[in-house]
Amino acid sequence: MGRFRFVEPAIDRLPLSDGDYLDVKRELTTGEQRAMFVDMRRRFAPGETPMLDPMQVGIARLLAYVVAWSLVDKDNRPVPVSAGAIDQLHPDEFNEMRVALDDHEQRQETARSEEKKRRGTVTTSDRALQSVG
Repeated sequence: MGRFRFVEPAIDRLPLSDGDYLDVKRELTTGEQRAMFVDMRRRFAPGETPMLDPMQVGIARLLAYVVAWSLVDKDNRPVPVSAGAIDQLHPDEFNEMRVALDDHEQRQETARSEEKKRRGTVTTSDRALQSVG
């Protein structure tokens, strides 16, 4: 029997300053990752080369991962996760979330690498990367 090759849904809580947090997907599925990349690009006409839109990269990434957060408005009411809410964040707060998500992705990558070592397997993508380097 082969190994399980699908993303198992799981949520991790990422702590932020002052007791706040982000609840994020442990990892994205292929479909979620592809949708995130589509959301990061500029709209383009047929025949034009797709390009990343710097205005959308951070927002698309947060929206792909974050399923909930502890953020509240000035009246202490929960603020739903949305592109509009992200746009209203103070730049320092947005950066804190970006760094928390960077760290989360790095931990997941390290865990996948350790799992590959434990299994003693090399994937086709690993071989491709080795041949490039």
